[in-house]
Amino acid sequence: MVVEKKRRLVSLTIDYETWQPVPAGLRIDWEKDVFDPARRFIDIGLSAGLPLTFMAEMGEYLWLKKFKPEVAAKMEEQWREMVLAGHDVQLHLHPSWLPETGASETNGDYRWDADKSKFEDYPGDTVELMARAKAALESAIRPAKAGYRATCFRAGAYQAQPFTRLREALVKNGILADSSVHLGGVSAERGYDYSFAYSDHQPFFASAYDPQLRACPAEAGLVEIPVFTWKPGERWFLDGGEGPMLAERLLSYHDRRPTSTEIYRLGKKLKRAWRGVYGRLAFARPLLNRHLPSALAYALVEHPPLPPAQHDYFVAIGHTKGDHDFDALRKNFETLKLDGRFEIVGLGEMAAVANAELGAGVRPSAADEAAYQVQRESAAILGEERNEAQSFYLQEKIPFDRSRILDLGCGAGYWAARIAGRMPWAKVTGVDAGEPFIAKARQRYGGDRVSFQTADFANLPFAAGAFDCVYADNVLEHAFDVDAVLRECFRVLEAGGVLVAAIPSDGRNPKRSTDNHTWKTIPSDVRFRLARAGFSKIRIEEVDVRARFGMTPYPPSFDCMMYVVSEKREAGFGDRERALRAMHWVHERLDPSRGQRTNDPHEILKEGVAFCWGYVVALGTILKKEGFDVTWVSMIAANHPRGRGAEKTDSHEVLELRMDGDVIVLDPMANTVHEHSVDELIETPSLAKGNPNPDAVHRERGYQLYDTAEWYGRVIKVARRQDYADRLQWKEVPPRGIEPPLRP
Repeated sequence: MVVEKKRRLVSLTIDYETWQPVPAGLRIDWEKDVFDPARRFIDIGLSAGLPLTFMAEMGEYLWLKKFKPEVAAKMEEQWREMVLAGHDVQLHLHPSWLPETGASETNGDYRWDADKSKFEDYPGDTVELMARAKAALESAIRPAKAGYRATCFRAGAYQAQPFTRLREALVKNGILADSSVHLGGVSAERGYDYSFAYSDHQPFFASAYDPQLRACPAEAGLVEIPVFTWKPGERWFLDGGEGPMLAERLLSYHDRRPTSTEIYRLGKKLKRAWRGVYGRLAFARPLLNRHLPSALAYALVEHPPLPPAQHDYFVAIGHTKGDHDFDALRKNFETLKLDGRFEIVGLGEMAAVANAELGAGVRPSAADEAAYQVQRESAAILGEERNEAQSFYLQEKIPFDRSRILDLGCGAGYWAARIAGRMPWAKVTGVDAGEPFIAKARQRYGGDRVSFQTADFANLPFAAGAFDCVYADNVLEHAFDVDAVLRECFRVLEAGGVLVAAIPSDGRNPKRSTDNHTWKTIPSDVRFRLARAGFSKIRIEEVDVRARFGMTPYPPSFDCMMYVVSEKREAGFGDRERALRAMHWVHERLDPSRGQRTNDPHEILKEGVAFCWGYVVALGTILKKEGFDVTWVSMIAANHPRGRGAEKTDSHEVLELRMDGDVIVLDPMANTVHEHSVDELIETPSLAKGNPNPDAVHRERGYQLYDTAEWYGRVIKVARRQDYADRLQWKEVPPRGIEPPLRP
């Protein structure tokens, strides 16, 4: 086996452009801002024997082609001069410069539409725009270099977010790499945030939706080569006062990095010492996990990283329009060359090397990825150790009114069995890619309400709408094609169904990866993917599971776990329909023959018996967890046929729900909805129409005594609670005159 020698590749890139916008006190001068400094860069690159990369601003060029063709022609001539001198020329684009986005000039005064500054803002066909820009650059250069192809791109003003349309345009036009991201770069004005960039200098396949995140294997196609940041937010710059420190920045960064051998030895020593202590304190681990400083906690665990990069990659950035000390730059270029450890290459060559290296590390198919994940996770899944606290917390997010649950990535069936035990009214189907996992699950947990089968998560063997809940506990981070899996989850859910998932926030710690997680993500990325798959009502809670649950430290996410709940809503199924469905389910689930023994909604539903208070506790809890504005309302009526005592008083409970500015009343015991608030029903009892389609329970129990004017006309006290555990505070109802007669 031939091992390729490690290369330390450096690309010195210069954005070939004038001002936009123009700083105060300056005016656009093509000779001063573009042509003369580019000439100087060409010369010092030649004298140092180093290829530079010029990022040709094509929005500016296309505008000039239309309005100042003589300047555009001069650009074309200089681009050809660059490639003849051994330099590289690649794509750069500010959409606001384009003629069709309104760029204009009057007597040397230039105007641009700031709302068209991002590629995402372009009002036309972005694939066609990229094709036009690429073709223009290539046709200008090919007379000097036959077969020249533009393969790299940089977004104007680093504005590569949002990324969806830009990535599509790049991929469809054969662009290999983008170089817009820089770790720690944040600009509210320009609308980008690269706080979670995957690396400060190493390339990676960019996520389909955010160029700073590492893609899952199915999205591998466009390489992101970040601008090197020698510290977060500080780009490796050729301009101004940074230029004279160009070589120093790289050399000091490289020299202070410990070698992989040093890291390994240091880590091994720390872990050996700490694990010796940690292993003898098993009883105290949750407490230790909660309180240990991160540096010490992370030394206790081994999360196999991705294989180290074969080569190193460093991209510097400058601008023709910037201030430059060309003598200092020449000396810095020569210093880098003489150092001997670095190889200065064009960005196009760097992209080709990175693309080949990264492509070799991607498993070619979903089946290959699944086989690797099964093998990789086999010992953990077939073992007996469980992350119980964090999984229990996720299971509490499953709405009570679910009866057909799919456990996606069920492993050996432990959680599927627990969910079925926790929800005795539900059937749970577990699926996994691993045959050994399913065999163990069937043998240990299979039964009438729990079943298991192997499945491809991106092609589930179930009919559309087969389930009302998909449960995915630490599964999606292993997917070959995340979007395909989410689309399948959406497909197999019925309208009103819910996806409940736990996903590590692996993007929070870009510098730590683990070899069995296929992508890096953060809440904004997950939210976007869910929405594209069709989900709505997306709720994401990030929890520090080490601090909260005492879980084993997990450095790749800084211990953050995303708890995700998202719903499938379709036309005709909105908040009202969801609330009514939950009410009908509670009505069917509970038996009013005797009262509940507890105020715990889960225990009430498990036992299956309750009076009206138990009904509203259960229903209100379901709806409040989903973000509904719920008020628990207790009432006392006098002179009631079922009343007790001298005043013949009786009590009843309902829920008030606020939706779209209106208030409705849900009465789950009577399975009745009123289109008015409790106060309105008391003020005008005739508004309480009762259940128009009473079932047998309603008729047998005489619930017309509670959901009609016969009740609301006799109410003498009302108490409202924002939580069912709050204390009652009664308010008297003013007398209203004659009580309504009882219905026969």
